[in-house]
Amino acid sequence: MTLAEFIHDSKQNHALCLEAAYHANLTICTSWIIKSYAKSKDEAKDLFIEAMVILSENNFKNRIEPTQTLLSTYLLAICKNLIRQADRNKKFQKVDLENLPEVAGAEEFEAFGFGNETQLKSLQDSLEKLGHPCNTIIREFYFNQTRQEKITEMLGYQNVDVTKTMKYKCLGRLKDIFFKMYKQS
Repeated sequence: MTLAEFIHDSKQNHALCLEAAYHANLTICTSWIIKSYAKSKDEAKDLFIEAMVILSENNFKNRIEPTQTLLSTYLLAICKNLIRQADRNKKFQKVDLENLPEVAGAEEFEAFGFGNETQLKSLQDSLEKLGHPCNTIIREFYFNQTRQEKITEMLGYQNVDVTKTMKYKCLGRLKDIFFKMYKQS
């Protein structure tokens, strides 16, 4: 079944069309998810059901172009995007610092003055001395976890590579300023 056929048939009887699409594509999609992404059968089925919900919503909101693309291809693309989105979300999960186990050597680390208030004050002062745009790039990327694409837009740079290069230059400047200030204190 193509997307054009699905859209046409769903206008006649949406529920029946969705049910037919579900049964026709369940095995294809779940086996592809299991094979390509090493997901369990239950995870694959959950992803497929979520893809069917998105398909239904997109169809209802007229977001699907009536093309000759196979419906299974469209559903596989939705599943792939859902998996990638879930992986991105896992990658950027916040860590609960309060419940981290003690690390061997933490006392030695603190004994050298790392992580104390003097160092934090020196870091804040160093950030202030960086000025714009370095201050903005460092704060947005490391403290606010803003993606580089968003920072690129915020600062009006041409592309993400410019932002990435600036970030590394700014980190180098921050390091130099920080160690000069930290040694003076």
